Amino acid sequence: MLIVSAPYNLNDPNDLDWSIQPRNFKKSFSSKMKKSPYGEVIYLLQQTNHGLGADWPTVTVTIFSIASFLLFAIPEGHKKIRESIEEWEKIKTELEKLIYWIFKRKTIIQYPKEILYLDVLTQALKSVPSDAEVIFLNMMEMPLSKEHTSCFNNYKQYLFSFSIDTKIHQIAIDSNRNLLWKNVL
Repeated sequence: MLIVSAPYNLNDPNDLDWSIQPRNFKKSFSSKMKKSPYGEVIYLLQQTNHGLGADWPTVTVTIFSIASFLLFAIPEGHKKIRESIEEWEKIKTELEKLIYWIFKRKTIIQYPKEILYLDVLTQALKSVPSDAEVIFLNMMEMPLSKEHTSCFNNYKQYLFSFSIDTKIHQIAIDSNRNLLWKNVL
């Protein structure tokens, strides 16, 4: 699970040399992970840059495993995913709690694909009968349009496709959890 955050205060008048912030952040993040209510967390923390000119300092955290939390991959092997909406929403709620325990909500600039998958899945399941057969087909990153590549917050955009009974449902979402559009073929 990959999360990108912008935790640094680049406008702090008390910290004219903001380059010390990454070191401080790394120490505090490591300390926080050791006190995890979820058990041992195996992760990789990287200083990254975000934005068109790659001039926005960010942190990318890759979480490999958490002792008391079941991480999942977007279903590949078992593509039939129709389960109760309540179960998917429970998984989504637990994943959100974990993400918001790690980072403050306002600092996240790229949510993990797993939470995006759950966002579009719950959106897709709301509009179909409970006995419908739902099959996850694929997920792909969409190229950004010209107007999006010129802005500072150029969120990645993803297209998720599901087969629901005899129709194909496509839902586009950006990496900041904004639903962009839905299409039924």
